[in-house]
Order: sequence, then structure tokens, then C-alpha cells
Amino acid sequence: MSGSEIEEMFSITLTGPGISIEREVSANKVAAIMGIIIGSSPSEAVITSTSNIGGIAKPEKVSLREFLDEAKAITKPDQIVAIGHYMAVHEGKDIFSREDIKARFQSARERLPSNFPRDFNVAISKAMIADDHLKSGHYYVTKTGIQAVERHFGAKN
Repeated sequence: MSGSEIEEMFSITLTGPGISIEREVSANKVAAIMGIIIGSSPSEAVITSTSNIGGIAKPEKVSLREFLDEAKAITKPDQIVAIGHYMAVHEGKDIFSREDIKARFQSARERLPSNFPRDFNVAISKAMIADDHLKSGHYYVTKTGIQAVERHFGAKN
């Protein structure tokens, strides 16, 4: 996100016997919460920003290139994580293969890592992606990885 853009926030309220919580949360967190509430995976409840053109609200489309730029994914391991998160949020794919990631590098017009296995393993060793034990050869972005993307990988600007 550039400095002139404001992240769309949602108000969430939880009340019940002995509890009353109200929080402002991002669209991604709303999607995760909705996934829990309705018993589906978070990607099935993805909330997208909308733009109102001519009185009709339309989902705002974000390209993978834009997403990588907004996430400030500079290093190849960070780009791998950001691509995986993009696939979950914008394509509804919670798990991905190494080949899925390679294909997305090409679609974003981003140079494929010269040592892809090493960079992929760096993302795993940093606990930003992990093996999906239910489907061999597939991976998912972890909570640590999602937080890294949301925090723009610690970028200063």
C-alpha cells in the first residue's frame, strides 16, 4: 500500500455472557473470522475492497504485481511468501505447489529466483510457509508469513 492509500477497516463486535468486545480489523482478518464463523476456510470468505462507480459497487481487482509492490516483497523468499498469500486471498487457493509459485513469478513479470530451491527453503526455515501434511508437495502460508506480508516485511517506507 502506498502512503496515500488507506486500508479498508471493518468494525467487529462480539457479545455474550460476560463478554463484550469491539475491534477495528482489516479485510483479511474479517475474512478469517467469517471463515471460522461459517465453518469454511478463510479463503471462501474473502472480503475485497470495492469502488463505487456510477452507483454500482464493484470489487477492486489487485494484480499480483501490485500486490508484490504493496507488500514490499523485495527478496525472493519474501516474494514466494507474498505470492502464496496472494493466491489464498485473491485466488481462493489456500495451498500451493512449487510450480504454482514459479508460474506466478512469470505472470507478475518478476525474475524467477536463480536458486529457487534455496529461496523456497529459506521461506520454510523462517516459518513463513510450511508443508501441507494433507497433500504431499503442497504448502501454505503460516500465521508468521501472513503477518510478515501485512507488515510489509518490515519495510521502513
